[in-house]
Amino acid sequence: MKAYQYCLSIDKRDGLPRLTADKMSGNEQDRLTDELTLSAAWVRAAHAMSGLAAAKDLPGRERRRGSTAAADLAAIASGASTPEQTSATLNLLMTSPYLTPWGLRSKPSTVPDYDPTSYAKGSVWGHASAAATDMMWQAYRSEAANALWRGLVPWIQPIHLAIFMN
Repeated sequence: MKAYQYCLSIDKRDGLPRLTADKMSGNEQDRLTDELTLSAAWVRAAHAMSGLAAAKDLPGRERRRGSTAAADLAAIASGASTPEQTSATLNLLMTSPYLTPWGLRSKPSTVPDYDPTSYAKGSVWGHASAAATDMMWQAYRSEAANALWRGLVPWIQPIHLAIFMN
């Protein structure tokens, strides 16, 4: 309950938690006020409290909080997005502003601050591409998943591949 009350105390102008100027997000290169992992955690907590509120007959506002937060967040990794939002996001990731032969960019090449040499502004991360590959497989998009996976295979050094295969 204390953790939930803390979450309630965080600034949520749009229904999602916002980082204050004295806090740092996971992206230290760009000062962000929102953090996907924090927002996804809030959605899960709000849904959990919503269920608890229904079970314990708590005030209706707690029951509504979960659905309000989920409507504000399209986080496919957390399961908080609608099937339509998930599909649109996966479609977008497979377009040329994001997709390279070696994985997915962290930021599309079409935005003004794109920088392929900056890890937070456009470079390709193997673990993020692998996570996207997993999402594609889970969404029954095997062609896209296999394309991403084939781009990741060359990243594996021969010695690591030998260990992996044994």
